[in-house]
Amino acid sequence: VATVTELTAWSISDHIRRYAPDADVVIASGGGAHNGFLMERISALCAPVSVEPSSCVGVDVDAKEAMCFAWLAWRRAAGYPTTAPSVTGARSAAISGSLTVG
Repeated sequence: VATVTELTAWSISDHIRRYAPDADVVIASGGGAHNGFLMERISALCAPVSVEPSSCVGVDVDAKEAMCFAWLAWRRAAGYPTTAPSVTGARSAAISGSLTVG
């Protein structure tokens, strides 16, 4: 388990350094934010960047998935694309999902 945790911490810190090289603070959320050892390793590998749980900015670390789905639902209901080619690799932005009135 320690090896997988170290690989996870390394992968996360590598992407932070690669894609957010000027970051001063990284906000962590999700289940991993409860894992003290994982957070410690990410912090060590990202130093001097500060790694903080999202609760430090008033967002429950366990609310990430619910918030993401709520944001996607809002975008769908408003008629905005829910896919981003730069993120998903899709050919173009698209509105995905369907609205069902009960």
